[in-house]
Amino acid sequence: MALTMVELLVAVAILAVLASIMMMVGGKGDASAKTELTKSVMVLLDSALQEYHDYSGGFPLPPPSADTPLLRSQFLYTELSSVPASQKILEKIPNEVIQNKPIDPSDTALEFYDGWGTVLDYRYLAGMNFPLIISAGPDKKPQTTDDITNKK
Repeated sequence: MALTMVELLVAVAILAVLASIMMMVGGKGDASAKTELTKSVMVLLDSALQEYHDYSGGFPLPPPSADTPLLRSQFLYTELSSVPASQKILEKIPNEVIQNKPIDPSDTALEFYDGWGTVLDYRYLAGMNFPLIISAGPDKKPQTTDDITNKK
């Protein structure tokens, strides 16, 4: 029983369509997993911030010199690490989102990243009810419609 060239081409075309469908489904699953990872990290950071607040009586207020998301994220990590209860919560955060990607090679401070590898921004001003943690989202561009925050 031999296959004709047309039958062979039809079979290859069907396999190509099925493979492309699987690629699309896999891509959506990957994006969903990164979104869920980012949200779960924010929940843990919220808990660590609450423990910090309970311990110190306030939330960490970034200094004016922390004028970039990278520096504010490093500041947040350093502050939360200084409180034992917050440190225990930080230990639950996956290592893949706590990294050191410094601008200056001598900088060894750690910072928080989202599922897409973009640094999480920490914002807190005196008078705010609760600090804001911001992910630039899948497009990696801050202040766009796909940003993810810890705001409920």
